[in-house]
Amino acid sequence: MSKIDEMLKRMCPDGVEYVELGKVCELTRGSGLQKSDKGTGNVPIILYGELYTEYGNYIKQVTSYASEGATKNCKVASRGDILMPISSTTKEAQIGKASVLFCDQACIGGDMLILKHRQDPSYLMYVVNSKAFEVQKMKYVRGTTIMHLQPSGIAKIKVPLPPLEIQKEIVKVLDAFAEYDTELQSELQARIKQYEYYRDKLLSFDENVHRGGVAYKPLGEVCDTVTDFVAAGSFAEMAKRVKYLAGPDYALLVRTMDLKNNFTSRNLVYIDKDAYDFLWRVQLDGHESIILPNIGNCGEVYYVNDSIPYAHCALATNAILVRSSIANNRFLFHMFGSQSFQTKLKRIISPTGQTKFNKTDLKKIIIPIPPLDVQSHIVSVLDNLDEICSDLKSGLPAEIENRQKQYGYYLDKMLDFKVKA
Repeated sequence: MSKIDEMLKRMCPDGVEYVELGKVCELTRGSGLQKSDKGTGNVPIILYGELYTEYGNYIKQVTSYASEGATKNCKVASRGDILMPISSTTKEAQIGKASVLFCDQACIGGDMLILKHRQDPSYLMYVVNSKAFEVQKMKYVRGTTIMHLQPSGIAKIKVPLPPLEIQKEIVKVLDAFAEYDTELQSELQARIKQYEYYRDKLLSFDENVHRGGVAYKPLGEVCDTVTDFVAAGSFAEMAKRVKYLAGPDYALLVRTMDLKNNFTSRNLVYIDKDAYDFLWRVQLDGHESIILPNIGNCGEVYYVNDSIPYAHCALATNAILVRSSIANNRFLFHMFGSQSFQTKLKRIISPTGQTKFNKTDLKKIIIPIPPLDVQSHIVSVLDNLDEICSDLKSGLPAEIENRQKQYGYYLDKMLDFKVKA
């Protein structure tokens, strides 16, 4: 029997009491902050968009501070309070994901909820982030474009309250998982920086030194495929022939968010065979492809081959498909992510509104093309480093994913108590 099991048997023989969150905490919504509230004081300002958390959900860093006297007009959280975002503009955002404040005080924005309490702050944070709580929480989420979490609803959710001694013991175990994950994340960031250093060093060709062995050509001359979704035909014809389907069909419509999430989303988009044939210019099946978002997340670079988990695939909107038959496509992938290429890319990205660039300007960017054997050598070096950083089967991400699954298992298991009658 574990120490926690022994403590529960001794201290809670009849089970653990479950109490409504509103009776455990004082729930206070943050206040709408003005630009004048920001200044050079020593009290942090925490807004939803500025919230910075590491695994374990402890607030580690903020980006702005309140002006002198601003705390008199703002809602202020204190050390140990729980902070919970209650509005979001994206469905992917973790609305209601709790964090613990570990500074003396902070001004809290209006899209956050402050939970003041007398429990172990880490224990309560873990409870609010558990699967059992999330299931209940989602009943009180309203909206589509802008999502809101109803404070009056979550106040009714019952949470388990074992004695503080047991709460602290549970926190010790869960914090150990979180600490190890943080170490892995730090190691991953160090490896990513190492990869970026060698990538930029290997791909920063000095024209005065390398001109004899490196050709400098417009991207459009090196890549014989530079196309996108809208190249299929008129907008009217696309609207008629390309229908988005929620259930599996002939082909998968690949979005950049699917590539970023490694196709883990439950909301994949499918198309029928007619739409797939219509989109022949952006079919991905079995071909090496480089994908560059050209609206929104400009600067991101994705490489795909035959690893997409669907037999037939076509690229969705807001991205450009690039291929070359004369250069090593994997070399181009690394090169497109380099600092030198990203600097050139920024020059063609629209500086106002939503970031975007077009195919015509992309084709004009001058890129260095060394001999194929040099390209292959660079790819070999960078792929070895990249595997450590991004391989979901053997690299650090795989270890992190396994540890997070283990953490999630114990989080839910340790907070599942016998209910006191």
